[in-house]
Amino acid sequence: MSTTTYYSLYMQLCHVTEEVLKKQLRQFVTRNPEKQEFPVLDFVLEEITIPDEVFNWITNAPQLPSPRAFQCNNKKKHLDWVVQETLQSLKERDYEVLSIKEFGDLLDNMPYTPSAYEQYYLCKLLSDSNYEDVDKPHPVENITKRYKDIVSHIDESICKIAYLAD
Repeated sequence: MSTTTYYSLYMQLCHVTEEVLKKQLRQFVTRNPEKQEFPVLDFVLEEITIPDEVFNWITNAPQLPSPRAFQCNNKKKHLDWVVQETLQSLKERDYEVLSIKEFGDLLDNMPYTPSAYEQYYLCKLLSDSNYEDVDKPHPVENITKRYKDIVSHIDESICKIAYLAD
């Protein structure tokens, strides 16, 4: 299997997995989950990089017990760190454009190797969610333009709550 095929299949698999898990997480935060469902929720929260829209749902979900909300915040803070480390590594190497394949190779050789879902998330920030052409170059500045850190999400949540309270 060529490297290009590998990265294309890998990105597609991560995309499908994320979509399924987002659906499950959405169900958890839009209703009152049963106590026996929490181990599944804990597993999902531990394994994946929480997509931005799911993080927003979770920060606005009053029925989610605080340990899970705290866990989500910690995951988002960790993702902030991963993105900053990645951007620093790209800056040190003076990259302006990268393909998903080149970016994946770079991520595998960083001092901290991001998890599979962190790598997928970073590739989504870099690319335009087009995973068929993993050799197509993308501007590295896409990562900075598209990433929203935890402070931005919390600010949006506070503004939304204030708007709804009016």
